[in-house]
Amino acid sequence: MPNKKLSIYNFIEEDDLSDIKKYISPEKIDNAYTNELYSFDIAYNYFDKLKNYNKARYWFKIAYSLGLKKNSSYNIASLYFEEKNYKKAIPWYKRTIKHGNNTAFEQLAIIYEESEEYKEAIYWYEKAFTSIDSNFAVNISLIYQNKLSDFKNAEKWLKKGISKGSHLSVSALSTLYFDFNKTNLAAALCINLLAYENTPYKKKTFFMF
Repeated sequence: MPNKKLSIYNFIEEDDLSDIKKYISPEKIDNAYTNELYSFDIAYNYFDKLKNYNKARYWFKIAYSLGLKKNSSYNIASLYFEEKNYKKAIPWYKRTIKHGNNTAFEQLAIIYEESEEYKEAIYWYEKAFTSIDSNFAVNISLIYQNKLSDFKNAEKWLKKGISKGSHLSVSALSTLYFDFNKTNLAAALCINLLAYENTPYKKKTFFMF
């Protein structure tokens, strides 16, 4: 039997341990409270294999407390995000930013946008625009256009996106002009969009393993 002071036997029932033993070695189980990589691996398997998000979050917190802070904090936040528990997700996303993970800018923006806190959403989308991808100019513009009825700022941000190489901003600006009956500008932008066809678009990542 493992040392109970350092073992997950203290916290998890025997049946649950039988499940995790299919994926985790005895050495990792017995040393999970002292080795951040082992606890992170346990968390990952609870998330990926057993789909037990409460225990996954618990073990990510153990890994975080042992020093694996950047990815653990992001995954904890993302689990709360998936459950739409934004109150708990927000501080964990802000924590992961302090540990150098700028991917959380987008998730915070989404949370605030869904919560109809548009000023905060724009703030975090601006950070994502600066640090991650110029295509976030489109997200900012859409808030100004659809939520705040502010054509001037919607246009301004799409032009800013275009200046940074955002192909999505070209298409969005064409649509914006078309919606406001500026058809000549819309046609010109549709033609210019051809120059951006091969620009890659970055896919969002919710978890970091």
